Amino acid sequence: MTATLESRRDPRQVFVVGCYRSGTTLVESIVRSHPDVVGLGFETLLFTHVVPRRSLPAYNDGRWEAPLERYLGVSSWQQVPDDPREVFDAIATSLAKEHDASVFVEKTPFHLFHVERILEQDPAARVLLVVRDGRDVVTSVLAGDYPLGRWPSRRLRLLAACVLWEQFVCEGHRLMRLQNERFQTVYYEDVVRAPRATLDHIAGFLGLDHSGATLSDWFDRTRDIGSNSSFEPMHGISDEPAGRWRERQDLRPGEADLIDYLIAPTLELTGYESTAARLTWGRALAARTQKTSLALARVAQFKRNTSYAPRRHIWHFLGQSSGLHKLARPRRDPGRGRR
Repeated sequence: MTATLESRRDPRQVFVVGCYRSGTTLVESIVRSHPDVVGLGFETLLFTHVVPRRSLPAYNDGRWEAPLERYLGVSSWQQVPDDPREVFDAIATSLAKEHDASVFVEKTPFHLFHVERILEQDPAARVLLVVRDGRDVVTSVLAGDYPLGRWPSRRLRLLAACVLWEQFVCEGHRLMRLQNERFQTVYYEDVVRAPRATLDHIAGFLGLDHSGATLSDWFDRTRDIGSNSSFEPMHGISDEPAGRWRERQDLRPGEADLIDYLIAPTLELTGYESTAARLTWGRALAARTQKTSLALARVAQFKRNTSYAPRRHIWHFLGQSSGLHKLARPRRDPGRGRR
């Protein structure tokens, strides 16, 4: 190894994963607020870019400059000749020793598709999957450019956001069924509505001290978190964004019903109650067809996004996403008319 770093995995490594706009940043910040936890505080893209030695996006590459310079005396991963995973472990170990921490936490949403690899390579590792109501996720995506960038129309962006959420949820559901004790699901709504109980649950899963005094101190520390929001900046843990889609003030007329209709089977898969929104047959067919096309395109670029070759179970995602067999029949209520 090029630097005098210890390559031992002394700190337990914790990976926070989940769909973008699901609260992964908030959960990572909460875990990192524990007095016995340390982390870099940014998406490392370890398994999607660093380990396969792909060029990092400019933002992430810039965030890596400081720790690489500090611990290795280089400014980018291109200058590191050693095994990237060993170097990452060494940085995590050194950082944990400096802060007298026993846990190192990292958050990269697309690491969800590398969970089995993570758990196989590191017997002590833990993975926290954050799941959020897909209607709130899509509403949040529509409120800003991240993570889908610009699209020709708002409708296509809405459909792409539905596909993105379902892709993550279907993979997460598959992993839940493996019943690995080192993989745990945390629901965003529980985090913001019952934070103390959720913190207690997370601490137990990660092997952290969660005695009364420590739990209270940890909860107090979370008040300093600057939560990310597409709507307005918030501090600490707030339940304001939960159920935002119901207010409909951030959505255009008809969008809430369209989102609910398109992802209803996947909502039920994750334990969320659908409103059973119905569309006219023509509108439903057009929306399902467009969404299926976007899902196919998503699979086509899957490996480019994740550095993960899709396995057979990716077709479950496509089947869940298409749902053409669930098309609603035309309304027979003349009083409500067509939408």
